[in-house]
Amino acid sequence: MLNIAVTPLPGHAGTRRIGYARVSTADQDLAPQLDVLRAKGCHPIYSEHASGKHADRPELAQAMKALRAGDTLVVWRLDRLGRSLPDLIGVRTRAVRNRTLRPNETGTMQ
Repeated sequence: MLNIAVTPLPGHAGTRRIGYARVSTADQDLAPQLDVLRAKGCHPIYSEHASGKHADRPELAQAMKALRAGDTLVVWRLDRLGRSLPDLIGVRTRAVRNRTLRPNETGTMQ
């Protein structure tokens, strides 16, 4: 489970846990990811069938757009966000554009 939390501005603390789930092929099942995200209290949850090699993932874009200061983006596994380090850096860069992220002591992003 990976959490990316957006550091709140003073007086503007958000509390939502926004979930993102993705499977690459039609024969894969989203249900296990969705079950874990629901159990972790995520709402809303964005999900899609999309290959990680394609940069166009509209539900991920919506999840990133929905993040407000103090919210947390939660994914089942890191590979749901991207297939390679450059992909992950791109996702993090998009998250940081108008927000501040900082690593916590466990290595997850806060």
